Amino acid sequence: MTIRLKIAEKQGQYEKIEELLSKNNVKKNNEEYWYYKAIVEANTNGEEKAVESLRKAIKIDEKLRKEAKTDPNFKRLREIPAFKIMVY
Repeated sequence: MTIRLKIAEKQGQYEKIEELLSKNNVKKNNEEYWYYKAIVEANTNGEEKAVESLRKAIKIDEKLRKEAKTDPNFKRLREIPAFKIMVY
């Protein structure tokens, strides 16, 4: 299952990502699950949870570190020290 990041850029779409993850039975050991969960959390006032979910995604797939660095969905996290340490 591939959901590209642009889906979350429209207001109100974050809940749809969470719904799609559930409906499509994306496994919690899947990097996409944790990455998109981090997007939802980052944009629904769950910054600390977002950092932890992103950490889990990067642990599974190191390439996501680079993607998260420039992903506009993580704009709200850019000033959080834990995020900076994790992606830079």
